[in-house]
Amino acid sequence: MKLTFLPKPDKKDYSLSKSFRPITLSNFMFEVLEWILHWEVEEDIPTLHS
Repeated sequence: MKLTFLPKPDKKDYSLSKSFRPITLSNFMFEVLEWILHWEVEEDIPTLHS
């Protein structure tokens, strides 16, 4: 996972941390794993609430 800071538009002073927006860049495998886990949990939710 990589953390990147993007400058927010229309900020006057870019020396302040609040002038940036942090985003994370995950690699493809983390995205696939997240999708699989979500799919598995979503199937079980109706049975857990019964």
